[in-house]
Amino acid sequence: MKEILGGDLQKTFAVLEIEAVCTYRRTNTRSEYGEMYEVWELSDIDFEKISKISDDEWNDDWGWWRSAEGSNMLGTSTADLVINGHSILAWWNEDKLDRHLEVFIDEEAGGTRDRLTEEYFSEELTFDNLLTYMCDEWGVSLERNVCALAVDLAKINNITIGELFTKYVGNK
Repeated sequence: MKEILGGDLQKTFAVLEIEAVCTYRRTNTRSEYGEMYEVWELSDIDFEKISKISDDEWNDDWGWWRSAEGSNMLGTSTADLVINGHSILAWWNEDKLDRHLEVFIDEEAGGTRDRLTEEYFSEELTFDNLLTYMCDEWGVSLERNVCALAVDLAKINNITIGELFTKYVGNK
């Protein structure tokens, strides 16, 4: 079984006779980043079928899809962050923390690094949803990069990509 990230794929699967299960779909037409996100599960055989279609053969009205083995983030420091009101093990940008601490240590003479770090994690590392986290913390908004980060976030949190999107993006 493979999971893919995509949008507007129902027609594609019908035409190609691919059996797939949608495990996540936003209920609005587009996300704030311009795409409708869906997560689909399909068999390895059907994944191979869709993978063999070249860009030239892909019809304009078939929607879009991406898959990934993962990202380059594994091994980077993780912490419990809050995304969409839920705790998640995710990466945080150490460079941003250092810049934050430099500003606040100067502004709050006597502020301890531990206290300021705690404030950073409770305030700065709380995100409205998964897509905001990816964009604001890492500058990731292209579908292929969103997919790659989602694959690894799902892995380190021991959930599926569909569960990741359902819990941390929601169906708003």
